[in-house]
Amino acid sequence: MGNEKRELQKAFSVKEKNENLLKNLENLKSGGTLAEDQYNAIRMGYTTSLVEANTAIAQIKTGISQVIMAEEQNAQMLDMELKNISIRFQTGEMKVAESQKSQERIRKKIQQSRDNITELKRLFNSTSSSEVGGYIDTKPGTSFQPRSSSSGISFSGSGSVISSVQGTSASDFTEFRTDVGEITGSVDQLIGLIGGIILFISIFLPWISIFGMGVSLVSSSGIWALFGLILGIAAVAAAFLARENARGTLQLSVGVIAILFIVYNIVTSFGESSSFMGKYILQLLGIGFYLFAIGAVLLIIGGIMELKK
Repeated sequence: MGNEKRELQKAFSVKEKNENLLKNLENLKSGGTLAEDQYNAIRMGYTTSLVEANTAIAQIKTGISQVIMAEEQNAQMLDMELKNISIRFQTGEMKVAESQKSQERIRKKIQQSRDNITELKRLFNSTSSSEVGGYIDTKPGTSFQPRSSSSGISFSGSGSVISSVQGTSASDFTEFRTDVGEITGSVDQLIGLIGGIILFISIFLPWISIFGMGVSLVSSSGIWALFGLILGIAAVAAAFLARENARGTLQLSVGVIAILFIVYNIVTSFGESSSFMGKYILQLLGIGFYLFAIGAVLLIIGGIMELKK
Protein backbone atom coordinates (compact mmCIF):
# COMPACT_ATOMS: atom_id res chain seq x y z
CA MET A 1 0.00 0.00 0.00
CA GLY A 2 3.03 2.24 0.29
CA ASN A 3 3.35 2.77 -3.47
CA GLU A 4 -0.03 4.45 -3.97
CA LYS A 5 0.50 6.58 -0.88
CA ARG A 6 3.86 7.81 -2.17
CA GLU A 7 2.42 8.47 -5.63
CA LEU A 8 -0.45 10.49 -4.16
CA GLN A 9 1.97 12.40 -1.93
CA LYS A 10 4.07 13.31 -4.95
CA ALA A 11 1.08 14.22 -7.12
CA PHE A 12 -0.55 16.37 -4.43
CA SER A 13 2.78 18.10 -3.76
CA VAL A 14 3.25 18.95 -7.45
CA LYS A 15 -0.35 20.15 -7.63
CA GLU A 16 0.00 22.39 -4.57
CA LYS A 17 3.39 23.68 -5.73
CA ASN A 18 2.08 24.79 -9.12
CA GLU A 19 -1.10 26.26 -7.64
CA ASN A 20 1.08 28.49 -5.44
CA LEU A 21 3.34 29.36 -8.35
CA LEU A 22 0.35 30.35 -10.49
CA LYS A 23 -0.99 32.50 -7.64
CA ASN A 24 2.36 34.27 -7.32
CA LEU A 25 2.53 34.71 -11.07
CA GLU A 26 -0.90 36.36 -11.10
CA ASN A 27 0.22 38.74 -8.35
CA LEU A 28 3.27 39.72 -10.39
CA LYS A 29 1.13 40.37 -13.45
CA SER A 30 -1.40 42.45 -11.54
CA GLY A 31 1.47 44.48 -10.09
CA GLY A 32 2.61 45.43 -13.56
CA THR A 33 6.09 43.94 -13.20
CA LEU A 34 5.65 41.19 -15.76
CA ALA A 35 5.39 41.44 -19.54
CA GLU A 36 2.46 39.71 -21.25
CA ASP A 37 4.62 37.35 -23.33
CA GLN A 38 6.63 36.34 -20.25
CA TYR A 39 3.45 35.78 -18.28
CA ASN A 40 1.93 33.55 -20.98
CA ALA A 41 5.08 31.45 -21.43
CA ILE A 42 5.62 30.83 -17.70
CA ARG A 43 1.93 30.30 -17.02
CA MET A 44 1.75 27.58 -19.68
CA GLY A 45 4.46 25.55 -17.95
CA TYR A 46 2.82 25.82 -14.53
CA THR A 47 -0.62 25.01 -15.95
CA THR A 48 0.67 21.95 -17.79
CA SER A 49 2.26 20.60 -14.60
CA LEU A 50 -0.95 21.26 -12.68
CA VAL A 51 -3.08 19.42 -15.22
CA GLU A 52 -0.70 16.45 -15.20
CA ALA A 53 -0.78 16.30 -11.40
CA ASN A 54 -4.59 16.38 -11.32
CA THR A 55 -4.71 13.66 -13.97
CA ALA A 56 -2.28 11.54 -11.96
CA ILE A 57 -4.34 11.95 -8.78
CA ALA A 58 -7.50 10.86 -10.57
CA GLN A 59 -5.69 7.91 -12.14
CA ILE A 60 -4.20 6.73 -8.84
CA LYS A 61 -7.56 7.02 -7.10
CA THR A 62 -9.22 5.01 -9.85
CA GLY A 63 -6.69 2.24 -9.22
CA ILE A 64 -7.31 2.47 -5.48
CA SER A 65 -11.08 2.12 -5.98
CA GLN A 66 -10.49 -1.07 -7.98
CA VAL A 67 -8.31 -2.48 -5.21
CA ILE A 68 -10.95 -1.61 -2.62
CA MET A 69 -13.46 -3.69 -4.59
CA ALA A 70 -10.99 -6.58 -4.79
CA GLU A 71 -10.28 -6.40 -1.05
CA GLU A 72 -14.01 -6.36 -0.25
CA GLN A 73 -14.52 -9.46 -2.39
CA ASN A 74 -11.57 -11.10 -0.66
CA ALA A 75 -13.08 -10.33 2.76
CA GLN A 76 -16.37 -11.88 1.66
CA MET A 77 -14.59 -15.03 0.50
CA LEU A 78 -12.76 -15.27 3.81
CA ASP A 79 -16.04 -14.89 5.70
CA MET A 80 -17.45 -17.78 3.68
CA GLU A 81 -14.33 -19.84 4.37
CA LEU A 82 -14.75 -19.16 8.09
CA LYS A 83 -18.34 -20.41 7.94
CA ASN A 84 -17.25 -23.51 6.02
CA ILE A 85 -14.73 -24.39 8.74
CA SER A 86 -17.49 -24.15 11.33
CA ILE A 87 -19.62 -26.54 9.28
CA ARG A 88 -16.71 -28.95 8.77
CA PHE A 89 -16.20 -28.97 12.55
CA GLN A 90 -19.88 -29.62 13.21
CA THR A 91 -19.90 -32.54 10.77
CA GLY A 92 -16.91 -34.07 12.55
CA GLU A 93 -14.47 -33.59 9.65
CA MET A 94 -12.22 -31.32 11.71
CA LYS A 95 -11.12 -31.68 15.31
CA VAL A 96 -11.50 -28.93 17.90
CA ALA A 97 -7.84 -27.83 17.93
CA GLU A 98 -7.57 -27.91 14.14
CA SER A 99 -10.81 -25.96 13.74
CA GLN A 100 -9.80 -23.30 16.26
CA LYS A 101 -6.39 -22.84 14.67
CA SER A 102 -7.87 -22.49 11.17
CA GLN A 103 -10.52 -20.05 12.38
CA GLU A 104 -7.94 -17.93 14.17
CA ARG A 105 -5.77 -17.78 11.05
CA ILE A 106 -8.69 -16.76 8.83
CA ARG A 107 -9.90 -14.15 11.31
CA LYS A 108 -6.44 -12.57 11.16
CA LYS A 109 -6.69 -12.48 7.37
CA ILE A 110 -10.14 -10.91 7.57
CA GLN A 111 -8.91 -8.25 9.98
CA GLN A 112 -5.91 -7.54 7.75
CA SER A 113 -8.20 -7.20 4.73
CA ARG A 114 -10.51 -4.83 6.61
CA ASP A 115 -7.54 -2.76 7.78
CA ASN A 116 -6.39 -2.53 4.16
CA ILE A 117 -9.84 -1.40 3.06
CA THR A 118 -9.93 1.30 5.75
CA GLU A 119 -6.52 2.64 4.75
CA LEU A 120 -7.31 2.50 1.03
CA LYS A 121 -10.56 4.41 1.55
CA ARG A 122 -8.65 7.02 3.55
CA LEU A 123 -6.22 7.44 0.64
CA PHE A 124 -9.09 7.58 -1.86
CA ASN A 125 -10.79 10.39 0.10
CA SER A 126 -7.57 12.40 0.59
CA THR A 127 -7.53 15.93 -0.80
CA SER A 128 -4.04 17.23 0.04
CA SER A 129 -0.45 16.16 0.61
CA SER A 130 -0.85 16.63 4.38
CA GLU A 131 -3.22 13.64 4.41
CA VAL A 132 -0.77 11.30 2.67
CA GLY A 133 2.54 11.94 4.40
CA GLY A 134 3.14 15.67 4.00
CA TYR A 135 4.30 18.08 1.34
CA ILE A 136 7.38 17.24 -0.73
CA ASP A 137 9.15 20.23 -2.22
CA THR A 138 9.70 20.03 -5.98
CA LYS A 139 11.48 22.16 -8.54
CA PRO A 140 9.42 25.04 -9.96
CA GLY A 141 7.40 23.95 -12.97
CA THR A 142 8.19 20.27 -12.44
CA SER A 143 6.02 18.01 -14.59
CA PHE A 144 4.35 15.04 -13.00
CA GLN A 145 3.99 12.27 -15.54
CA PRO A 146 1.05 10.08 -14.53
CA ARG A 147 1.71 6.40 -14.71
CA SER A 148 -0.62 4.00 -16.43
CA SER A 149 -1.82 0.86 -14.70
CA SER A 150 0.71 -1.15 -16.67
CA SER A 151 3.70 1.02 -15.76
CA GLY A 152 4.43 -0.65 -12.50
CA ILE A 153 2.21 0.98 -9.88
CA SER A 154 1.20 -1.95 -7.75
CA PHE A 155 -1.55 -1.92 -5.18
CA SER A 156 -2.18 -4.17 -2.22
CA GLY A 157 -4.19 -7.16 -3.36
CA SER A 158 -3.80 -6.31 -7.07
CA GLY A 159 -1.99 -9.53 -7.86
CA SER A 160 1.37 -7.86 -8.35
CA VAL A 161 4.17 -10.26 -7.50
CA ILE A 162 6.61 -7.47 -6.67
CA SER A 163 4.10 -5.73 -4.42
CA SER A 164 3.35 -8.97 -2.58
CA VAL A 165 7.03 -9.70 -2.00
CA GLN A 166 7.66 -6.14 -0.78
CA GLY A 167 4.73 -6.42 1.59
CA THR A 168 6.02 -9.63 3.18
CA SER A 169 7.50 -9.28 6.66
CA ALA A 170 9.33 -11.69 8.96
CA SER A 171 6.19 -12.20 11.04
CA ASP A 172 4.44 -13.68 8.00
CA PHE A 173 6.77 -16.68 8.22
CA THR A 174 5.78 -17.52 11.80
CA GLU A 175 2.31 -18.95 11.07
CA PHE A 176 1.96 -22.55 9.91
CA ARG A 177 -0.89 -24.86 8.94
CA THR A 178 -1.31 -28.61 9.31
CA ASP A 179 -4.66 -29.27 7.63
CA VAL A 180 -3.82 -31.51 4.66
CA GLY A 181 -7.11 -30.66 2.98
CA GLU A 182 -6.26 -26.98 3.11
CA ILE A 183 -2.71 -27.51 1.85
CA THR A 184 -3.88 -29.56 -1.15
CA GLY A 185 -7.13 -27.69 -1.64
CA SER A 186 -6.23 -25.85 -4.85
CA VAL A 187 -4.15 -26.35 -7.98
CA ASP A 188 -1.83 -23.40 -7.34
CA GLN A 189 -0.97 -24.75 -3.89
CA LEU A 190 -0.41 -28.25 -5.28
CA ILE A 191 2.04 -26.96 -7.89
CA GLY A 192 4.33 -25.47 -5.25
CA LEU A 193 3.97 -28.49 -2.96
CA ILE A 194 4.73 -30.99 -5.74
CA GLY A 195 7.67 -28.87 -6.88
CA GLY A 196 9.05 -28.82 -3.34
CA ILE A 197 8.68 -32.60 -2.93
CA ILE A 198 10.34 -33.28 -6.30
CA LEU A 199 13.23 -30.96 -5.50
CA PHE A 200 13.72 -32.55 -2.07
CA ILE A 201 13.71 -36.10 -3.49
CA SER A 202 16.09 -35.12 -6.30
CA ILE A 203 18.94 -34.28 -3.96
CA PHE A 204 19.07 -37.95 -2.89
CA LEU A 205 19.06 -39.28 -6.47
CA PRO A 206 22.12 -39.53 -8.77
CA TRP A 207 23.14 -36.18 -10.17
CA ILE A 208 26.05 -37.56 -12.12
CA SER A 209 27.34 -40.98 -13.01
CA ILE A 210 31.08 -41.65 -13.01
CA PHE A 211 32.25 -45.09 -14.14
CA GLY A 212 28.76 -46.42 -13.50
CA MET A 213 28.64 -45.01 -9.97
CA GLY A 214 25.84 -42.54 -9.27
CA VAL A 215 26.66 -39.56 -7.07
CA SER A 216 23.81 -37.57 -5.52
CA LEU A 217 23.96 -33.95 -4.41
CA VAL A 218 23.41 -34.84 -0.77
CA SER A 219 26.19 -37.42 -0.81
CA SER A 220 28.71 -34.91 -2.12
CA SER A 221 31.16 -33.44 0.31
CA GLY A 222 31.21 -30.07 1.99
CA ILE A 223 29.05 -27.07 1.28
CA TRP A 224 27.03 -28.54 -1.60
CA ALA A 225 25.53 -31.28 0.55
CA LEU A 226 24.41 -28.71 3.14
CA PHE A 227 23.18 -26.37 0.40
CA GLY A 228 21.07 -29.12 -1.16
CA LEU A 229 19.53 -30.13 2.16
CA ILE A 230 18.63 -26.55 3.08
CA LEU A 231 17.00 -25.94 -0.30
CA GLY A 232 15.10 -29.22 -0.15
CA ILE A 233 13.78 -28.63 3.37
CA ALA A 234 12.82 -25.03 2.57
CA ALA A 235 11.03 -26.13 -0.61
CA VAL A 236 8.80 -28.58 1.26
CA ALA A 237 8.35 -26.38 4.36
CA ALA A 238 7.03 -23.52 2.20
CA ALA A 239 3.79 -25.40 1.58
CA PHE A 240 3.02 -25.42 5.31
CA LEU A 241 3.22 -21.64 5.73
CA ALA A 242 -0.22 -20.18 6.45
CA ARG A 243 0.12 -16.84 4.64
CA GLU A 244 0.05 -16.81 0.84
CA ASN A 245 2.63 -14.04 0.50
CA ALA A 246 5.12 -15.84 2.75
CA ARG A 247 4.47 -19.16 1.01
CA GLY A 248 4.86 -17.64 -2.43
CA THR A 249 7.96 -15.64 -1.51
CA LEU A 250 9.76 -18.70 -0.12
CA GLN A 251 8.77 -20.93 -3.04
CA LEU A 252 9.81 -18.33 -5.60
CA SER A 253 13.11 -17.68 -3.80
CA VAL A 254 13.99 -21.38 -3.53
CA GLY A 255 13.07 -21.94 -7.19
CA VAL A 256 15.19 -19.03 -8.43
CA ILE A 257 18.16 -20.03 -6.26
CA ALA A 258 17.87 -23.62 -7.53
CA ILE A 259 17.86 -22.44 -11.16
CA LEU A 260 20.91 -20.25 -10.53
CA PHE A 261 22.63 -23.24 -8.91
CA ILE A 262 21.93 -25.34 -12.01
CA VAL A 263 23.23 -22.64 -14.33
CA TYR A 264 26.36 -22.23 -12.22
CA ASN A 265 27.13 -25.95 -12.35
CA ILE A 266 26.57 -26.19 -16.09
CA VAL A 267 28.67 -23.10 -16.84
CA THR A 268 31.56 -24.19 -14.63
CA SER A 269 31.46 -27.73 -16.05
CA PHE A 270 31.49 -26.57 -19.66
CA GLY A 271 34.16 -24.08 -18.76
CA GLU A 272 36.49 -26.98 -18.17
CA SER A 273 36.63 -27.64 -21.90
CA SER A 274 39.64 -29.92 -21.69
CA SER A 275 38.19 -32.12 -18.98
CA PHE A 276 36.14 -35.24 -19.46
CA MET A 277 33.41 -33.71 -17.30
CA GLY A 278 33.11 -30.59 -19.39
CA LYS A 279 33.02 -32.50 -22.68
CA TYR A 280 30.48 -35.14 -21.73
CA ILE A 281 28.48 -33.34 -19.05
CA LEU A 282 25.09 -33.95 -20.67
CA GLN A 283 25.71 -37.70 -21.02
CA LEU A 284 26.86 -37.92 -17.40
CA LEU A 285 23.95 -36.08 -15.81
CA GLY A 286 21.61 -38.30 -13.81
CA ILE A 287 17.92 -38.23 -13.03
CA GLY A 288 18.47 -36.22 -9.85
CA PHE A 289 19.74 -33.25 -11.83
CA TYR A 290 16.72 -33.20 -14.15
CA LEU A 291 14.21 -33.65 -11.32
CA PHE A 292 15.94 -30.83 -9.45
CA ALA A 293 15.38 -28.57 -12.47
CA ILE A 294 11.73 -29.63 -12.80
CA GLY A 295 11.12 -29.03 -9.10
CA ALA A 296 12.71 -25.59 -9.34
CA VAL A 297 10.48 -24.58 -12.25
CA LEU A 298 7.33 -25.81 -10.46
CA LEU A 299 8.33 -23.87 -7.34
CA ILE A 300 8.73 -20.68 -9.37
CA ILE A 301 5.33 -21.17 -11.03
CA GLY A 302 3.64 -22.05 -7.76
CA GLY A 303 5.29 -19.14 -5.94
CA ILE A 304 4.14 -16.64 -8.57
CA MET A 305 0.58 -17.99 -8.44
CA GLU A 306 0.53 -17.65 -4.66
CA LEU A 307 1.90 -14.10 -4.78
CA LYS A 308 -0.73 -13.05 -7.31
CA LYS A 309 -3.57 -13.85 -4.92
